[in-house]
Amino acid sequence: MTVSNNSFSEENIDSFYDLLKDTAKRDGFAINSRSTFESLVSLQSDMIEVRLFEARHPLYIDPIASSLYIACGDMAYYYYGASVGDSEAKKLMASFVIQ
Repeated sequence: MTVSNNSFSEENIDSFYDLLKDTAKRDGFAINSRSTFESLVSLQSDMIEVRLFEARHPLYIDPIASSLYIACGDMAYYYYGASVGDSEAKKLMASFVIQ
C-alpha cells in the first residue's frame, strides 16, 4: 500500500468526493455539497493549504481511503475522511495508515 500527500485540486476532487459520497451513504451521515469542496481549492494561498492523503493498493484501481486536511500556519485540521466499503479492502486498514 502507498499513501500520497497531494495538494487538493480540481484534478482530485472527483475521486475524493465520489469516495466520500459512498462512505456517507454506507455509514448514514450527511456531507457538504461538491461546491464546498470546489471552494476549498480556491481558498488555498500562502497561508492556507488543503492537503489530500490517498491510500492506494495494487489490487484496486482507485484510492481505497482518503483524508482531507486544512493547514494554516503550524496547525492542521482533519476535515473529512472516506474509505471503500469492500470487506477485503477494509482489512487493509488504509484509513488508519493515513492517519
